Amino acid sequence: MAHKHLKGLNTLRFFAAFLVVIYHGKHHLNNMGIPFGDGFKILDQGKTAVDFFFVLSGFLITYLAISEIKIKGKINFKHFYIRRIFRIMPLYYMAFIIMLVFLGFIAPKLLSQDNVLGFPLLEGTLLYIGMLPNLVTPIWNETVGGMNIFWSIGVEEQFYLLFPLVIFGLKNVKNKILYLLTLFVLYFVFYWCIKINFFQFNSIIVDFVGTLKFHYMIMGIIFAVICHEYLFDNKSVFLQNLIDSLYFQIAVILIVFIKLFVNFEMYDVLEDLLSTLLFALLILVISHRQKEKIFKKDIKMLSYFGVISYGIYLLHPLVSYFLRFLIKRVVFFGDLINKFPFLYVVILLITTIIVAHFSYKYFEQFFLKLKNKYK
Repeated sequence: MAHKHLKGLNTLRFFAAFLVVIYHGKHHLNNMGIPFGDGFKILDQGKTAVDFFFVLSGFLITYLAISEIKIKGKINFKHFYIRRIFRIMPLYYMAFIIMLVFLGFIAPKLLSQDNVLGFPLLEGTLLYIGMLPNLVTPIWNETVGGMNIFWSIGVEEQFYLLFPLVIFGLKNVKNKILYLLTLFVLYFVFYWCIKINFFQFNSIIVDFVGTLKFHYMIMGIIFAVICHEYLFDNKSVFLQNLIDSLYFQIAVILIVFIKLFVNFEMYDVLEDLLSTLLFALLILVISHRQKEKIFKKDIKMLSYFGVISYGIYLLHPLVSYFLRFLIKRVVFFGDLINKFPFLYVVILLITTIIVAHFSYKYFEQFFLKLKNKYK
């Protein structure tokens, strides 16, 4: 039994990466003293987009894991980790090394400063190499912005270490959904108790745990199990009809747009809970709709941008440093961006897509071919 092709998820990947790029683009302009985007909530949704990536990650690894169990009777976790290593680590380390060389050695000379990084070179580098980038900023609060992009990659890698335990429990319980919901609630309560510092822990612990948004991954896992338990072989006609309903599709998309565009007051804990559920529903509707009421077909260009979205995500800070250097050193370019600041965001996005394309074609694909040997 081969797993079902999941439609539309690459396009969602691109839109999430797009939100991260424009979020940072706005803040780059503001940090240069160029007013841009005030009052537009959509331009401040970078962190929301990362939360979506977490849900999608949990959904996909579980969806594929259950498919593997159905085909082979078990999961080869050795191959699982090898695939993750070949997909994530080459570009992670390449981007990190380039960023480290630039910010650690070149930028200090250009700016006549001793330390641009904001953390001790040796200690910080060891944490990045050890896949603990989300511990750097909690320890050294002045870490330069370009180095912060790696934190979410660390969170995913740390969750992968726990994933076999989740699957082991999943294989040994009768009510899989109840098991996962219990896991979600327990972690969600734990996370927010630490987040609000209910136990009065050290600020480093609080900030570090605040990055560990595992509840987003768990919600993705829940919906992956729902797909396998209720949608394969039309086991639940009601759920499939609900997903295929035009009104349900419109409702999910509309709520997503409201969340992204409209400012409204809500307790952080409730907004966090809503986001986990909403993103999982969006993934479910996009990937498992049989009657395409809204999205008639995938747009090939956007789908490809989703394929290279990992490169877009990791490489755009490097592109931004180059563009900001030009703004300061090239008078015409600086005047143009000051007059039309939105052009900076457009140029940042387009240039990053081009760089990510070449990274994918000439660097990442070499490792992806190795990764495919361990299916």
